[in-house]
Amino acid sequence: MPSCIDNLRSILNSASITEVSGQGVAVLKESDPSNTYQIELKGLPRDSLIVKIDRFKEKTYFLNGRNGIARRADFALVNDDAIVFIELKSGKIQRTAVERQLHGAQCVMDYCASIGNRFFNNPNFLNPAINNPHLVLLHTGRSMNKRRSSAGINQGSSHPFKIIKCGSSVYYRELVS
Repeated sequence: MPSCIDNLRSILNSASITEVSGQGVAVLKESDPSNTYQIELKGLPRDSLIVKIDRFKEKTYFLNGRNGIARRADFALVNDDAIVFIELKSGKIQRTAVERQLHGAQCVMDYCASIGNRFFNNPNFLNPAINNPHLVLLHTGRSMNKRRSSAGINQGSSHPFKIIKCGSSVYYRELVS
């Protein structure tokens, strides 16, 4: 019987997937050509899959986009136990916009879970991962490459997310702790 990750892989277009290497490493690259930085994720569970959520077709054809409804984060790191929604930023952080992007990404994965429920007749598709989300902003800059990462929580929000200031790499345990 295929795993949830295998079924998710069959749902998604291969262009929207980044595979995790056998060593538990994957590279996240910003899709915006003006931002050419990348972050290496290390220590990933081998059953993980990275979904490039911002690759989905133009969303304003369907959604009106008001109040940030059509915004989405860059990536979702999915495994059997958790989903980590990741937004990459190298400049100024607008907390409300990041929060909306992270929530938009959650909606995309909720949609994928619904597809798995209906098309694979699996009411627990992507569970418990959907019920254990981690919202993360990876904030990097060109001058941070040699610095160790540091984390904090977005304060003053009803939907907090973790902010990790990092250089060129970050470990999975930092994303989910």
